[in-house]
Amino acid sequence: MNQFALILKELSQTDRECVLVTVIHVKGSAYLGEGTTMLIKNDGSSVGIISPGCLEEDVMLQAENVFQDKKSLTLIYDMADAEGWGIGNGCNGILYLTLEYIDEELKQRLTEILANLNDGLYTIHQKYLNGQYELEQTVFKASNHQPEAFQEQKLLSNGSGYVFTHMIEPKTRLIIFGAGIDARPLVDMARHCDFHVILIDSRVSLCNKQNIPGADQYITAHPLEAIKKINLKRNDYIVLMTHHFLHDKNILQKLIGQSLDYIGIMGTKERSKKLLDSNIPSNVYTPVGLSIGAEGPYEIAVSILAELIHIRNEKRKTK
Repeated sequence: MNQFALILKELSQTDRECVLVTVIHVKGSAYLGEGTTMLIKNDGSSVGIISPGCLEEDVMLQAENVFQDKKSLTLIYDMADAEGWGIGNGCNGILYLTLEYIDEELKQRLTEILANLNDGLYTIHQKYLNGQYELEQTVFKASNHQPEAFQEQKLLSNGSGYVFTHMIEPKTRLIIFGAGIDARPLVDMARHCDFHVILIDSRVSLCNKQNIPGADQYITAHPLEAIKKINLKRNDYIVLMTHHFLHDKNILQKLIGQSLDYIGIMGTKERSKKLLDSNIPSNVYTPVGLSIGAEGPYEIAVSILAELIHIRNEKRKTK
């Protein structure tokens, strides 16, 4: 899961001094890979993880030096050291981490990245290091699509030193039609699973953060009017749970002609066949969610999120 968006949001809301920790290189195996980030505040609190708990305490101690000197630091941890960091966790990799003091200039640039992500833009974050792995420069570039040349987080030699390239993806949008009681757990779980959640319902009394907290956006409009407002993209994920046959039919008539990665329909396959005149395209998932025998709103939400995460991860592998 992309922790970086959560870190950026936290950074934008705090006045505390902060240090950004980034895994820039892994030799061998590790719990989390290159591009993993963690934010440390000068009050001892943090957001994100870089290991299953082996390294965080020491990294936070090392961050105290960064707060004091206001200079970046590179750390190398050998997880194969049986008497050190690797004890009992089964990982045998060597981790290279950068700890960057976030001054006002860097905070401004990171705030701009958050705005880019909210606008659906990709950002390339590059760190330039010398031959001793000391951080010398950080560069950011925005793009409205996934740059083909930067699909992987990698540390590469550039002749005089190294450059680490980190592609920061915008959150996948999950657009939920219907603000009934079964939408509440789905919205709550989706926001913790790196989805940008848009909730749509014409009923003002239901489609709001007091009734269903956690969505990034609430649209109170007729479904067809809402579709005009959200500028659908191929990698959007749609879940229909209006429990209203005519609404679902009208929505599907607008959606089927567009190349969307995922359209999930609540209800039986027989109902969906009626909605689609017996022609169910390959990007339509019905009944929505993995078949786990789910009962009740929370179990159904688990099955839907499991399916969404599985499909999202499979799509990423093919990019």
